Amino acid sequence: MFIEFCDGGAVDSIMVDLEKGLTERQIAFVCRQICQGLEHLHKHAVIHRDLKAGNVLLTMDGGVKLADFGVSAKNRDENQKRDTFIGTPYWMAPEVVFCETFRDQPYDFKVDIWSLGITLIEFAQMEPPYHEMSPMRVLLKIQKSDPPKLERPSKWSKEFNDFVRLSLTKDPNQRPRAEELLKVALTKPCLLSCRSLIALLCILQHPFVRDAVDPKPVLELLAEYKAEIVEEEITDLPEDVDVSINNFINSKRFLISATWKIVQ
Repeated sequence: MFIEFCDGGAVDSIMVDLEKGLTERQIAFVCRQICQGLEHLHKHAVIHRDLKAGNVLLTMDGGVKLADFGVSAKNRDENQKRDTFIGTPYWMAPEVVFCETFRDQPYDFKVDIWSLGITLIEFAQMEPPYHEMSPMRVLLKIQKSDPPKLERPSKWSKEFNDFVRLSLTKDPNQRPRAEELLKVALTKPCLLSCRSLIALLCILQHPFVRDAVDPKPVLELLAEYKAEIVEEEITDLPEDVDVSINNFINSKRFLISATWKIVQ
């Protein structure tokens, strides 16, 4: 599998270098793009199985790409299930952890939706839930505890909190698909024209991602990240180069000063 060069880098590297998580607007845009990517994968019977910030890449024009399909599964169809215990513990869905003990209860592509919810928390807080625990303890915690939430819910909008809650529905049968996360289901059937249906679907999209179509928040993130890299490179210049630059700057200051005196 080949993808284009993602010159923006991985989201986890950006957060580490900037020493902060993403803003809600940045998370919303990236989340919408991830959901669209997962919808495409799942329709083609592919389970990613290792979704996390380190496997979400950005391009400098604001593109969002899913990467690292090393542990992905290609099924025959959408209904096929898997029973392989694989992935990164902190992002694993409960049913993946459970299948290590009970192979007669396999999982499907909805494990990616759980990983998405954990990844959203990672975007917001720089670390996944239970990151301070050992991997073995985390596996037990995932199985026995209620789904994790944002540490400070009041810091974030109710729409973001709700999106995380939906993604981290513990029962996979009740957990929504990627396309269902992108919109809210109709409460009752109705007959509509094609144009009216398109307009209605736009209204019914989940409010957290409904308006997250402008890449500007991510472009601002990338600009800040690249500025940080340039500053580090300048700081890390060899001593002799640094002296040369200072001499150059001082000589220019002298010329400017001399010229000003002549003019006076």
